[in-house]
Amino acid sequence: MDGVPHKRYLVGVRCMTYNQSSYITDALDGFVMQQTRFPYVCLIFDDASTDGEQEVIRTYLDEHFDRQDESAFEKETDYGQVLFSRHKSNRNCYFAVFLLKENHYSQRKDKLAYYRGWLDFDYFALCEGDDYWTDPFKLQKQLDYMEASPGCMLSVHAAAWRTGDEVFPYGCVDSVPKDYPVEELIRVGGFYFATASFVFRSELDYDFPAWRQKAGVGDYPLQILAGLRGTVHYLADTMCVYRYQREGSWSYRWQKDYAANMAYQKNKIEWMTLFDEATGHQYQGVVYDLLFSHYNSLFNAGEIGFGPYAKAVFRMKEKRYGRLLKDLVRYCIRPVSRLLKRSNAD
Repeated sequence: MDGVPHKRYLVGVRCMTYNQSSYITDALDGFVMQQTRFPYVCLIFDDASTDGEQEVIRTYLDEHFDRQDESAFEKETDYGQVLFSRHKSNRNCYFAVFLLKENHYSQRKDKLAYYRGWLDFDYFALCEGDDYWTDPFKLQKQLDYMEASPGCMLSVHAAAWRTGDEVFPYGCVDSVPKDYPVEELIRVGGFYFATASFVFRSELDYDFPAWRQKAGVGDYPLQILAGLRGTVHYLADTMCVYRYQREGSWSYRWQKDYAANMAYQKNKIEWMTLFDEATGHQYQGVVYDLLFSHYNSLFNAGEIGFGPYAKAVFRMKEKRYGRLLKDLVRYCIRPVSRLLKRSNAD
């Protein structure tokens, strides 16, 4: 591709944004503050925002990046516009901004294919556009550990959780560094480690067993896959902020939209069932311990029958027979209750 730097960079920072103009500057500031001994490229995808976010990003580039640098370029493509430039003072920091013409998320179109083939990375870091990094040495700390630990596939760290103006500890609050085995990664779930804390080896970006392909949300399957392929190491330093239930965010939609909630829970059961089969049921007990709340929620909502619910309980490590019996009674009484209500209404 003409004008594109065919160069190897140690770290690529992936940032997906959509209608986050009031937050995006925090994320961009967190990227450029990084003090590293290596060059890194921030791959910023704006998914056809309608709130003026693309102009916010353009203005940020104009003010803080060297648009005249020999490596800088601006290119029109069939999917949007690509802008590449180097920070004026932090010479290890590059931005590759992809301003997309169409909202790819709603169309289920892949965005990541756009940068493959013109930049080569050993590691990827993640940070959604409404989250942000707070420690200028975050990347260097994580790379120092991973470079010294070839078996480490994923590095994570402590984070803060922000709702409005309130900030408090997020998920994992372990005070000492540690490795997390696969069983524990499954048990703690997808909200335990903040996505903005992830740094992982790039080979995981091409490793898609069937169960990971089925999963719709990528951070939780990624941490499980990393545990299967090597180790997942936790650093106790708090180095990022996760904004929870920002209006329009995935967590907000999942909580507020009934159909999305049900679809998410069904999908999680499907991909974790595939995972259980692919791993020879090695982690079946803890998988179904985790899935119990989803089976229970779907059963109570009438989305699944008693049979699938009961089978899930029998596969659990910590059997909940008492709860199952109570739900069976309620399941049997429910039609009678509906009939009585209908009779009273008549």
